[in-house]
Amino acid sequence: MKQHFAVIILGGTGQVGGAAVAELLAIPECREVVMVTRKPIAARSRVRNVVLDSGAADFAEHTAFLAREVLSQGPASAVSCVGVGSGSRRWSEEELQRLELGVVGAFARGCGEAGIA
Repeated sequence: MKQHFAVIILGGTGQVGGAAVAELLAIPECREVVMVTRKPIAARSRVRNVVLDSGAADFAEHTAFLAREVLSQGPASAVSCVGVGSGSRRWSEEELQRLELGVVGAFARGCGEAGIA
């Protein structure tokens, strides 16, 4: 028997993230894709949108809460597809670190705290 799983994804609205979401939805055993976004997105079958402020000091805590809820339904993984796009090419090193270490780091810490390896 195949086990159903869920995936929490950060950065799922970008080019790489969108492709990852499409691939996940093509897997019948993927019960749900939980997209963490800054703004609401259009509803899709088997996709749940959770709007969180990724710049907030408690982003890791909110991510952990979400990850625990998703894990309570069965196995889950976490994926970050956050990257530097054309709009952020002109960002300073500090701004890039805030994104890559701050936001992505907080997402990873929250998922790890909840039990997603």
